[in-house]
Amino acid sequence: MTTLPRAILDLCMPTSFRQRDRMFRDAIRLRRTTREELKAIADAHRGHRGAGRLRELLGKYEAIPIERTRSDAEVEGLVVLERAGLELPSVNVPVAGFEADFVDFKNMRILELDGKQSHQFPERDEERNAAWRAAGFTVQRRPTDDAYDDEASVLRGMAGEDEPEAA
Repeated sequence: MTTLPRAILDLCMPTSFRQRDRMFRDAIRLRRTTREELKAIADAHRGHRGAGRLRELLGKYEAIPIERTRSDAEVEGLVVLERAGLELPSVNVPVAGFEADFVDFKNMRILELDGKQSHQFPERDEERNAAWRAAGFTVQRRPTDDAYDDEASVLRGMAGEDEPEAA
């Protein structure tokens, strides 16, 4: 029987970069395997055509706490922040009784990436926002799609800046 780390190694060769990237992120985020297991399989099969690509992914995501994320959009949001050279926030930690997606404790900022599937109850979001603001945090919300399609929006959100008004 093939292990998941071995299957990922084998799939690193014939798949596109985007497919490999998502496969790697999901396997770790969903706790189906670990970075250590993936590194071990890449090291054990140095001559395998997928080993180099797997090592590239391990390097690319070395500083990203994929294990703490709840969605691929959160992983992508962290990639955006890292690429911009920003210090990565705490991820999915409790603040004032509610779990927040990205928390910058030093600057007292929270960024929530909201998808339709994650936040079906706006009144619950307002309750969370009120609790976080009462605790002294600036709270920004961005659609999950911004992590993929509008990096500037994610950066403004983590900086505590409101979105510009539409013309």
